[in-house]
Amino acid sequence: VSPTVSPTVSPTVSVSSTRSFSPNSFVIEIETVLPNQTVSLPLINTGSYNFIVSWGDNSTDQIQDSSQRSHTYQAVGTYTIIMTGTINGWSYGSGGTSPGPNGSPAQLKRIIQWGNVNFTSQTFVFAGCTNLISVDCPDLPLLGTNLSGFFSGCKNLTTINRINEWNVSNVIIFLEMFNNC
Repeated sequence: VSPTVSPTVSPTVSVSSTRSFSPNSFVIEIETVLPNQTVSLPLINTGSYNFIVSWGDNSTDQIQDSSQRSHTYQAVGTYTIIMTGTINGWSYGSGGTSPGPNGSPAQLKRIIQWGNVNFTSQTFVFAGCTNLISVDCPDLPLLGTNLSGFFSGCKNLTTINRINEWNVSNVIIFLEMFNNC
C-alpha cells in the first residue's frame, strides 16, 4: 500500500487598493503640485448645495454655498475628496455654460464614484480637466438633456468605465462632448 499525499493549502491574503464609499458619495482624486496649494471645487453660483466634504487630508467642511468651495493643502500629494449630500451644480466650465475656468480643473486626476451628484442642468462639467486620466466609477451618473462639452479638453482621458451603460435616452445635445480629447 502506497501512502497518499494531499497538497497543503496555504492561506492567501488579498490586499485591495479599492476603497469602499457610501453609494451616495461623489468621489474624486486630485493632485497638488505645490505646498500650500488651494484647490477649488467647480460649484456654480446658481447651484444648490448642502454637503459634507472630506478633503482627504483629515479635514472636513459643510458646504452650503458656492463661495465655500476652496481648500488649501499644506503638502504636495494626491488626495481623495469625498462629498456626501446635495450637489446640484458642478461645472469646470465658466458658470456651467461655457468652457472654463471655474474651480481647479488641472488638479483633477480621477473620478472614482458618481454618487448622487446631479449633472442635469449644466454643461462643460469637466471641461478643461487636462490631467483627468480616468473615470473608474462602479456606478452611473445622473444626466440631463445636454452633455455639451462634458469632457471637452480632457486630453489625457483614456478610460471611462461603463460609459456604454450610461442612460442617455433623454439627452438631446452631445455637442463637443469629447472635443479636444
